[in-house]
Amino acid sequence: MYVTVLIDNKGERAEEEELSYETLIEDSVTKLKQFVSNFIKKVNRAFNESYGLYEVVQKNYDTKNQNEHDDFGIEIMDITEPTSALPVIEFDSTECRFIKVETVAEPVFQVITKPEEAGVFDVVDTLRDNSHKYINDKDNLHSSLPKVIAKDIQILQKSLPAGIWVKTFENRVDLFSIMIRGPEKTPYAGGLFLFDVKIPPTYPIQPPLCHYYSYCDDRLNPNLYEDGKVCLSLLGTWSGHGVELWSPSDSNLLQLLVSIQGLILVSEPYYNEAGFDSQRGQKLAKENSRVYNEMALIKVVQSMTNMLNLMHYSDIKNTGYFKEEILEHVKTHGPKLINTIENWIKMSERELTEDEKLVPGYPLLPLSKGFCLSIIKALKDYKEVLISMNIVFN
Repeated sequence: MYVTVLIDNKGERAEEEELSYETLIEDSVTKLKQFVSNFIKKVNRAFNESYGLYEVVQKNYDTKNQNEHDDFGIEIMDITEPTSALPVIEFDSTECRFIKVETVAEPVFQVITKPEEAGVFDVVDTLRDNSHKYINDKDNLHSSLPKVIAKDIQILQKSLPAGIWVKTFENRVDLFSIMIRGPEKTPYAGGLFLFDVKIPPTYPIQPPLCHYYSYCDDRLNPNLYEDGKVCLSLLGTWSGHGVELWSPSDSNLLQLLVSIQGLILVSEPYYNEAGFDSQRGQKLAKENSRVYNEMALIKVVQSMTNMLNLMHYSDIKNTGYFKEEILEHVKTHGPKLINTIENWIKMSERELTEDEKLVPGYPLLPLSKGFCLSIIKALKDYKEVLISMNIVFN
């Protein structure tokens, strides 16, 4: 959704003669204008503190009069010189740009928001102690690395898909904390998965380092280990060839996150086990895949329960950076996941048609008796945590 706000000072005298509600509108516009003006001052002040007395200009917006660029790929302009540049604010997560536009009679403030169905990128002021897997890895960054990181950040700001949250830190731009929502029609739907990522000094020659935070016993996916290892060919931790491998010229952080979301958190993770993909279509493999999905679903419920419990007592395992997002997620997806699984349990108490077996969107039904006993207990624990958080069930 895009919203454009134009502030025009023409016709003030005529507006004064209108009805009283016109005055209210004028007051609202004045307040909005003041708000935007104050916001611009704050942004300028922040950049001045970081870059000196400069006005920040997004690279490549003014290709005819390109000035010098700093190490982060940001074009800078000395604001002590006269300029006709007018502020155009684009709200793209944390991104704020100032660009040159043609001179016009009145200031025009354009406010743009990202589409609702998009991922979220944010910059945190400071990395807290002991809140990131790689916080103690303080390598000397190559002089060109900030430019590379800035390029990756720009890609994330523009192209991050829905269901992925990314946060980096003003004092450690080489570190990222990631949260990914389990895709629909997979056993991971309703779950949240947290990762820490570090950009190494050799990036992009070498891929990022990636650590997964496990909140359950044993693995809930063949590619995600309890000790935090993420097995993915893009990271060099899993076998692969061709485009599956990291390419210094083509690969980036966005590709890594999309690969985790789309290649690891899949509808049939059983076939992600080494050598199992060749079994697709076999009767025994189909049943094994269904049983694996039962296990994965139990682990997802247990993980969400443990994550919320840990979040109540501390900010360990990086939940602190996503506390608000996690709470917002479980308000909707917590009760939904519980109600959905309870309905599947009821369905499995009778003979199902072939169409009914497809209801989850992935191989799962009919549920085994052993699974039902285990998931009922897991759901009970999850529901108790949600109720303690005053989350209402329909």
